[in-house]
Parts: sequence; C-alpha cells; structure tokens
Amino acid sequence: MLQLAYESLNPADYQTAEEDDITGDLCDHMKHLTEIAPTERWMGQFSIHDQDPSSGVTSAKTGLPRKGKRRPKIDIRIVCKQQVPNRGYCIEAKRLYRSDSVGEYLDDEGIGAFILGEYAKDDDHGGMIGYVQNGKMQDWLSKVETRLPKLPHHRTAGKIQSWE
Repeated sequence: MLQLAYESLNPADYQTAEEDDITGDLCDHMKHLTEIAPTERWMGQFSIHDQDPSSGVTSAKTGLPRKGKRRPKIDIRIVCKQQVPNRGYCIEAKRLYRSDSVGEYLDDEGIGAFILGEYAKDDDHGGMIGYVQNGKMQDWLSKVETRLPKLPHHRTAGKIQSWE
C-alpha cells in the first residue's frame, strides 16, 4: 500500500516539501486505497493514521509521562482491523536533504525513538522512511548503514532497502 501511494506521487513536486506535507499526501493516497477505492480486496482490512499520538510513553530524559501535546506522534500508522486487538505497523519519516540529515534520521526522534520505546511501543512492527530530496539514494543508504551500528542497543530486523 505504501509503495502504491508512493508511486502515485510525482517526486519532482516534493523536492523542497516539508516532511509533514509529504507524509500527509502519502497517507491521503493510502486512505484512498483503503477507504474509497481499494484495488485489492485485502486493502479494506486496514486503516491509515497520520500523525497518530502515542500514549503511555515515558520520557527517557525526564522519566515523566509524556502527555498531551508532548506525546510523540507516529508519522504513519497502518492498522489491521481484522484482528482484536488490532495489529499495527508504525512508520517514522525523515527528510534527507542536507549533510546533517542522517543525524536527524538516527537521533531520538528517528530510529532512536524506536530503540527508546517511544515509537511503536504497542505496535507489532515499526520502520523508517527517508525522503531523499538531495543527493543519491545509494549515498544516503551508505551513510545510514555506516552510522547505524554505532547506536546504543542497535538492532534491525533486516537489510536496509530502497525503492527507486
């Protein structure tokens, strides 16, 4: 579903777009696929949530609960409605557009939030998307792969993959 939504966008329209604008358009396209015009029967089994707040999260820095507007927001949450409790897949997105973007991708509001248990705490799976807005995808993959093992408590479920 995510790939179908991505393929419906024109990358040239997003060269300088903000993260929330890109994510919002991806979610709108996925919602269209799940709620209005599913191209496959299974698509209707899912719901799409944009900027979905996470509850029950404790700040790693202060040790206090993060409530209200201080709750972390999951950029994209895909929920399977066919099971109770519902099963979710949480996706965090970051723009890759300047030299320090890899740091943002890996910091405590990116992959670090998964490691700290702030993102996808109650979901079954989670992942990251990098919106490549400058440079080549392979160069960004190399930068992420080089720095990822240096993170505390680093672990990945598989190889870093890309769509082109």
